[in-house]
Amino acid sequence: MNMLKDHDNVALFNRAKDLYHAGRHDDALRIYTELAEQGCLECQEFVGLMYLMGGGGIDQNHEEAEKWLVMAKQRGSIKAIYLLGILEYKKGDIEKALAYFQEAGEKGYSAAIYQMGKMYYFGSGVDQDLEKAFDLFDRAARMEHVFARRQKAILLMKGYKGILSVPKGIFLFITSVIHTLKVAINDPYDEKAFE
Repeated sequence: MNMLKDHDNVALFNRAKDLYHAGRHDDALRIYTELAEQGCLECQEFVGLMYLMGGGGIDQNHEEAEKWLVMAKQRGSIKAIYLLGILEYKKGDIEKALAYFQEAGEKGYSAAIYQMGKMYYFGSGVDQDLEKAFDLFDRAARMEHVFARRQKAILLMKGYKGILSVPKGIFLFITSVIHTLKVAINDPYDEKAFE
């Protein structure tokens, strides 16, 4: 049941958003938590994210982040699966992080596919595999993930797919900058803009 159908809860949600954007993260967190406790899935995700990332007067708290993200995951949130991957990566459990990214990626979550690409590109907890990284960047880029487009462009500009791919990489890089600006203006919380 989405609690935001209630007029008062919609007003509270909008108030929390306004407080967050005004830099009053602690006040926003109190409202988001209240709504999350009432069953608002988006609020459960956001409370988990706030504790995961910290900042703005909110201390990082992995236990609280996990609590809210697991709750959202159990309710079917793909974003929560992805964020649990980020949490496990921050905690140093690369195997668990990769499993979460794979789960979210199989459900079509472009940010998770991009994260897997980064792991293979840099050899972060997995064997470095540029071919696998490129394929993952390409897959996420086709889903319009802005940073995946950038990484794919960089690899092409470096001649990864041969000298003839360099102009294509330059073009892709320029268009990815423009696309990044469009996404950031329209919805900075869009998964396509998650780094």
